[in-house]
Amino acid sequence: MDPTFVYPTRTMDDWQPYLRHLDGGEYVNSIGGYLVRTGSAVILADVGVGVDPPAPFTGGDFLDELAALGVAPADVTHVVFTHLHFDHIGWAVKDDRLVFERAKYFAHEADWSYFFSDHYQGVRIERQQDRPSTQLAPLADSVNRWDGDQLELVPGVVLRHAPGHTPGSTIVELVSDGERGLLLGDVAHNPVELIDSDWPGVADCEHDEARSSAARVADDLVATGTPFALAHSPGFRWARLVEGHDGRREVVPVQ
Repeated sequence: MDPTFVYPTRTMDDWQPYLRHLDGGEYVNSIGGYLVRTGSAVILADVGVGVDPPAPFTGGDFLDELAALGVAPADVTHVVFTHLHFDHIGWAVKDDRLVFERAKYFAHEADWSYFFSDHYQGVRIERQQDRPSTQLAPLADSVNRWDGDQLELVPGVVLRHAPGHTPGSTIVELVSDGERGLLLGDVAHNPVELIDSDWPGVADCEHDEARSSAARVADDLVATGTPFALAHSPGFRWARLVEGHDGRREVVPVQ
């Protein structure tokens, strides 16, 4: 997509220092989710955009991609929503039935309350059928609405509250054999939001709170060297945020 469509308050002149985070001048926006397997748990962090998303998005391959990894819908034990924008919940329900019928679904209480309230005004390209209150209605009585700063989902998988992009925006922290990784959801959409604390987030509900959350996460990533993945990273690639001798931050891929 055109970067100025994604970040309408920024011009291509603003992008000049960050062109390496575009692809030939275009913004690449992957949409899907992350599969986590630990012990007997099969966890999905976000479930893509569904089969009929609004333009300019395309979708429909999520279950096929899972099948290629040897996972059927009935194998999934947990579905975690990092937040409830339409491009993260699309495969939760299809034809008014839960797609992952044996799974426990998790959403932060602050998000559920906001997106199902009269205060939610939608995002630019959202249609009525995309609204969480429409898409997730079959989940209303069964979703696990967690509250507070954190929740241990299963050993080694912790949900952490990072509000701003949405009221209940969530990071998924993974710990295994003494190593740590973070699935950041939409705390940042593009690495530039971690590098530049003043860069506006896309569709943030509360700009100042969102930038504060992103800045705290960025400081942690630099201090600890923890690998991270963004919900919309091209190819869902993992990376690290590092700081050079000149004090400038940069994102480097995990090999």
